[in-house]
Amino acid sequence: MRLGNCEGVNRGILRYYWQCSCEVFAHGPKTCPGETWHYACPEDFDGSADSDAMRNVFERWGPILSPELRMACGSSTAAYCHETEINKIWDYYNNQGYEVADAFIFGLHRYDWNTPLCITTGKWQASSTPLFDQTFTNLPNPSGPFLHIQYLSAFEINVPMRIIDLPEMLPIFYMIPMPLPEIYRSYELIEEEEWIISKTILKERGIPLFRVNKNSGSIYAFGERSFDEESQVLKENEFMRLSDKFLTDQGWSEKSIRKPIGQKMMIESAPSDGYIDGKAKVVQKNVMIVYNRQIIIDGDTVNMVGEGGKIIVQLNNDGSVYNASKVWRKIKGVKKTTKAKKYDQAYEEALEQVEARNEYELDSWTWGYEEFAGNVTQTELKAVYLFNFTPIDKENAVQYPPMVIKVSAHLE
Repeated sequence: MRLGNCEGVNRGILRYYWQCSCEVFAHGPKTCPGETWHYACPEDFDGSADSDAMRNVFERWGPILSPELRMACGSSTAAYCHETEINKIWDYYNNQGYEVADAFIFGLHRYDWNTPLCITTGKWQASSTPLFDQTFTNLPNPSGPFLHIQYLSAFEINVPMRIIDLPEMLPIFYMIPMPLPEIYRSYELIEEEEWIISKTILKERGIPLFRVNKNSGSIYAFGERSFDEESQVLKENEFMRLSDKFLTDQGWSEKSIRKPIGQKMMIESAPSDGYIDGKAKVVQKNVMIVYNRQIIIDGDTVNMVGEGGKIIVQLNNDGSVYNASKVWRKIKGVKKTTKAKKYDQAYEEALEQVEARNEYELDSWTWGYEEFAGNVTQTELKAVYLFNFTPIDKENAVQYPPMVIKVSAHLE
């Protein structure tokens, strides 16, 4: 039996297979430096045969992929795939222009225990495979004698912000949609339902140069894909510089912003039998630079959580912009102030939502202000607690997967 095979004349019509289950797509060493969870560093795969110490996703999945299947995706580590993660995947695909594989991987990536991965078959050149599908298609995979996987790897990681104690009183801010930057007003625009759209169309992708969501004022800008496996990739600090320049040129710069985080999509290739003589071939697909908003409360810098309050620039390997978004509503002032909910009360409320609580322990927690995705109307910016529960016995992550519980930080 192969994934995607069916009886009958259709020869199987499954094209994309997404699974959210712990370690099913595990790849690389079981233990990674600085990581708590198993198989969190697929980039450290050494070419070994599949074993508990070194997982080989090529060997396990290669023989069962139907030639017509375009790609299969899942998690190398323990997985968390609740409504928030699924919304993120479709936000990156529908609103932000990300390719099918990029949307799944970047959308599902959360903390160090969500390390997504996609695999496909194809010819030796990865750029000819479905890992570069810009949209979903029901066409069969042209396939080929090689396997290719894609995963996310960080190159610029900032020290997490310390968790400050909640002040006694917490403001609720009043928000309005972000005004359109002046540079975009010179373009010829059209309106379609909740969108303001540029009439200028990208020649290769056939999509507008940019579009703005009326609900939030969020801007989504697009460029053409540029990828050449043989070309030299820019240095990582150059990607950071070009991303900063893009923000300045587009009028996207903000003062209330953290130092950016750099991540890159990597593609690893091997023969279809999964056997690798030495290290697998690895190429960089593109880069994402993420800027997170900051909120100042009583002189302290507070975390931002949620899908908003972010600027993300996705760059091709030559430094040109492929996709970029600014989901950033304008704060007009304080709407009202409430007492802050104490940690103990919030923790008890979170525990009430955890089934089989004897199997879980609190791995980490934070609090911050939650800004929503760009296609959602939001007039109030409120604070929330986020509690990350993980299984006490990490070997039971399949039966008791990690979970994130959100609790309001306001006493209203």
